[in-house]
Amino acid sequence: MMPARSLSAALLISSVVASANDDAPAGTTEKAPATKPEIKALVQPEKVADHIYRIGEVTIDAEKRTISFPAEVNMTEGLIEFPVTHVNGRVHEAIFITEILPVQLQTALLLNHFETSQETFAKPLDKPYRPGEKLPPPVYPPANPKAHVKVTVSWTVDGKDHTAPLESMLVRQGATPEEWVPYSQASNYWVFTGSTEEMGAKVPDMGGAMVGTRLAYDCILNPLPKEDVAGQTWVGDPDVIPEVGTKVTIQFAPAKQPESTKSSHAKD
Repeated sequence: MMPARSLSAALLISSVVASANDDAPAGTTEKAPATKPEIKALVQPEKVADHIYRIGEVTIDAEKRTISFPAEVNMTEGLIEFPVTHVNGRVHEAIFITEILPVQLQTALLLNHFETSQETFAKPLDKPYRPGEKLPPPVYPPANPKAHVKVTVSWTVDGKDHTAPLESMLVRQGATPEEWVPYSQASNYWVFTGSTEEMGAKVPDMGGAMVGTRLAYDCILNPLPKEDVAGQTWVGDPDVIPEVGTKVTIQFAPAKQPESTKSSHAKD
C-alpha cells in the first residue's frame, strides 16, 4: 500500500511541478514568455475566510472537512465508467464534467487530511503462475477509513434546491426494471487512491478521471473492488440525474460507514 500523504505531500506536488516549469533549455539565460499559468499557481491554496480555502474553483472547508467544486450534467443515461471527469477527459462515459483540474482536486483532498489508500487494487502475486494453473484469490491491502469519501451532488431547478448522493444516480441494469440494482445497494462511498500519474512529470497530462465505477490507476476516487461494485457495468439513472446542462455543485466529505461494512472488502 502506498504511504499516506497529507499536507507535506500536497505541497510536494506544487514544488515538483513548479521545478518542471522552471526548467529552461541548456545555454539559455531567459525563459520564454509563459503562455499558460504555471502549475504551481494552479494548485496554490488561498484563504478566503475562517477555515475556508480555495484552489482555483475548488473550495475547501477545513472545519467541516468538505471539498466542493462546480460541474455540469453531461449525460443522464448510458454506460457510466467515470461519473465525474474533466471537460477534456472521458466525457463519453461521464455524468458530470468540470473545468477544475484533477491535480487541484487531489491537492485539496490531501490538504484536507484525507489519506490515500491502495485497498482497491489487489496485491501482486507472490510467485509466477503457468497458464492454466488455478490462481489464488486476490488479496487486498487493509482498508483505511481515512481514504473513504462520500460524494454528494446538489443543484437548483426553478428555485427549488435538490441534493442526492452520487451512488443514487447509478444502477445496474437487469432483464426487467424490477431487477435493476442501485449502486447504493452495493456501496455508499469511494476510495481516495489518488492518481499515480500525479506525483511525476505527467501532472499536466492526466486523463481527467476524478470518480470511477471501474478500477483505474489514473482515477482519483476508485470504487470498492468487490464483484458487485467494480465488477459490474453501471448506467446512469435518468429518473434521478437532472437534465443535461444543469449546473451542479459536487461535494466530497469523509464517509460515515456502518460498522457491518467497515473493512469488509479488504483482506490482510
